[in-house]
Amino acid sequence: MSIKPSIYTTRARYPALLFPTAWYYYYLATDKFYNDFGVKFEKVGTIIEDNMRKDMYYPINTAIRFQKKFIQKILTSPHFLENLKEQLFIDRAKFLKFLQQHETVDSCTLSDNKLMSLYKEYTLLYTTFNYPAVVIVVLGIEELVREVQKILHDQSEFDIFLKSSTLPYLLQYELDILEGSIEDLDTILKKWYWIPFDYYGADEWDKNHFLLELKKTKDAERTTYLKNYQTITLRKQKEILENKKLTSSEKRLVKALPTLIYIQDERKRVTNLSYPFLHKKIFNEFARRLGIQKEIVWLMTPNEIQRGFAGEKKDFSYRKKECVLEVSEDNFTIHDKLPSYISYEMVDEDKEFIKGVVASGGKTRGMVRICISSKEVSQMRKGEILVAPATTPDYILGFKKAIAVITDEGGLSSHAAVVSREMNLPCVIGTKIASKILKNGDLVEVDANKGIIKILKKNQ
Repeated sequence: MSIKPSIYTTRARYPALLFPTAWYYYYLATDKFYNDFGVKFEKVGTIIEDNMRKDMYYPINTAIRFQKKFIQKILTSPHFLENLKEQLFIDRAKFLKFLQQHETVDSCTLSDNKLMSLYKEYTLLYTTFNYPAVVIVVLGIEELVREVQKILHDQSEFDIFLKSSTLPYLLQYELDILEGSIEDLDTILKKWYWIPFDYYGADEWDKNHFLLELKKTKDAERTTYLKNYQTITLRKQKEILENKKLTSSEKRLVKALPTLIYIQDERKRVTNLSYPFLHKKIFNEFARRLGIQKEIVWLMTPNEIQRGFAGEKKDFSYRKKECVLEVSEDNFTIHDKLPSYISYEMVDEDKEFIKGVVASGGKTRGMVRICISSKEVSQMRKGEILVAPATTPDYILGFKKAIAVITDEGGLSSHAAVVSREMNLPCVIGTKIASKILKNGDLVEVDANKGIIKILKKNQ
């Protein structure tokens, strides 16, 4: 079956990796997805090019059908989202129990078969836990946002419903630091060391990081706000709903948005917490036994790893340059070249406008500061516009200097979105190309009410 047109974006991240991200969209091509939503994706996949992982692709017509069914489920099934939350809690408990039970396992002593079994058990729990949130966030939330924006025309009101009614985990970390002392160092370290860890295990915080954070001057007003975040947010959301004459369907759509934001935030918290285990206990050991770099393990399917244990020698490093991983009927297929039915979205460096998703409303103009990593934040000047592929808690100094934030990646519960809303900074996320098109010193106008960045003057 030919599949066109298909969605493809230029959003990219270092390094090139296929797993564990492949498990995110694994279920989209399964009978379970069809049974739950009445549609099934014949093929979904992700693309590697020039040592970068590109965004996933999938048939656009199937995505549109799903989005319509998703909105209908919210409108016609009163307990649809609550059931998803309940299932998330059940699967979360199983996943966390697994991580706790295997926290001290010495994977070096396991046989090849037992090590592979450990990996399979991890991925089963990982995919099961991620299923509701990823389906919603990858395919459903943007359509819901469009529907809610038709109902809430005031950007400030819309921003209130972009907030989870429960304190996001990044703000819970901030609260723990504000309420903590040096005596709490070990407890806080164990609880939060994994925050900067990503799919590829980029980093983790050590005692020195938390020591410096705990020594900082405490902000009593901020502490009080975070402690009362849930009460304040729920009160504001309730006031908006009471003051508007909305139909029952409109109320259901509006109230669904913070629920989805919560589900996505909790998904991110638990999966990020699990990545140190995946990399330290499993991927590192795979790499050692196969005699290759871990970066190559990321590009191998489970079957290829298994064959490597059996003695098959094959160099997969070429996949860093270009390859496509495709999921169809529960099978993983690697293409060395881009299939003909995938269309490229070209990057036009002469663009005058860049479009993205509204994460926090507002409008401003200023000079751009590109910060590909948090290490470049120190070069920012107060009053500049922070532009990054994505942000992490290490970018906080940049947020304090910035008058607006723009990212290539991220969803409505991403770090950039959450922090910008809390700091009342105009923020546009998911632009895909902002950090490539924009340069330091460019003058831009950020209209975060419409999700548009206008390039006023290029820095020569």
